[in-house]
Amino acid sequence: MTSTEISYEDLQKKLNLLQKYSYTDSLTNLKNRRYLWEKIDSFIDKAIQEQACISCLMIDFDDFKSINDNYGHIEGDKVLEGSCRVIKSFFSRDDIVVRYGGEEILVLLYNKNLEEANILAEELRKKMEELVLDKNIKITVSIGIYSINNILDNEKFELDNIIIEADKAMYQAKKKGKNCVVIP
Repeated sequence: MTSTEISYEDLQKKLNLLQKYSYTDSLTNLKNRRYLWEKIDSFIDKAIQEQACISCLMIDFDDFKSINDNYGHIEGDKVLEGSCRVIKSFFSRDDIVVRYGGEEILVLLYNKNLEEANILAEELRKKMEELVLDKNIKITVSIGIYSINNILDNEKFELDNIIIEADKAMYQAKKKGKNCVVIP
């Protein structure tokens, strides 16, 4: 094989790397929205087959702008990266954890009902509150939860609706004073 020829294995490695980059947020190393939309049908199909419930968490960092304003965007990025590492480690392989927007993290919990999701979210909230990052920066998060117990048909399931409801609950957490978990 000449130096200009590429083996199938090399091409496959490059393809896998390209796919990883297309599905991964470069700052937080969380999956991105593209990954969410790519995987949601199989996630829902599995939930239907196994009659599993699904819970959605919308997590938003409280007062993140003040971190950027007080410490600079590079430190803000470090805070986001370190915090998201903790968030990612908190959930199972069956769950989908994505950076949904600026400082918003969306988590789809597989086979966790509202009560279980609430317990998990509260544990995460406390963990984040106790987390001390570089320069002794502390953060808190507001978390909204929405759950569906029975998904009968993938055709009728609309991810947008569950995200909207979790987002509304998260904004209620913000209105309640932040650093809390709200279920509708």
